[in-house]
Amino acid sequence: MARVFIHRLSPDDVDEAYVLARLGNAGLTLKAWRVRAAARNSRPTAGGVLLARDHEARPRGLAVYALTDPPDGRRTVQIESLVGFDVLDPQSVAAALVAEVVRLARAEGCETLCLMQPLGPSVEVAAQVLASGVAVLPSLFWSPPPLGRPTLMLDPDSTRRPRRVQ
Repeated sequence: MARVFIHRLSPDDVDEAYVLARLGNAGLTLKAWRVRAAARNSRPTAGGVLLARDHEARPRGLAVYALTDPPDGRRTVQIESLVGFDVLDPQSVAAALVAEVVRLARAEGCETLCLMQPLGPSVEVAAQVLASGVAVLPSLFWSPPPLGRPTLMLDPDSTRRPRRVQ
């Protein structure tokens, strides 16, 4: 596991962290990054940018997050981007950053997590949403059909007659 030291991005770190920010968003310009970093770090109670450094003070990871108050009243932390860089174990850098974001979010009263991710094909999005644990799927009798077998489905445009689908 890569040992990293995490701190809030300072104005002096912004340009150095740009390389990591570009790894997460290839189209990001230096000017846009400076604006985004300044905006995210302007109010710590609304989010921030965290920078992870190794024992030699080299940048190894970056997390950009926002703290929001959605209509349901449960304060939310939204991880907008996460970059972990290490020759052997970038996942441990990312995990350390996530742990710190969660710690800071809980200190600000957050109860829920939201992740920003580009929308892919709907099948991939559905699989990701289901894997996240956010879906509640109560059923008395439903179980997934065996692969390759036709399934009966109610047609919402008919008089509720079952139809076969593959």
